[in-house]
Amino acid sequence: EITIKDGSTILYGPKKLSQFFTDSQNGSGIFLNKINPRVNKTYGFMVRFPILAGNEFQEKSVIFDLKISGV
Repeated sequence: EITIKDGSTILYGPKKLSQFFTDSQNGSGIFLNKINPRVNKTYGFMVRFPILAGNEFQEKSVIFDLKISGV
């Protein structure tokens, strides 16, 4: 599961990582929130594995790009 937070506010999730990729494929991606000019913003990306997960996740990786766009 992936969850994206701004401080304690959940902006996305918790959802399966596969759903994150599906949701991000639409034309505008996943809107988190507006970032004003000259303002720093920190997001927390948390990933949790299923409680009954075995060794199938060892030595695996997922790579994705973050794209920030201005309107």
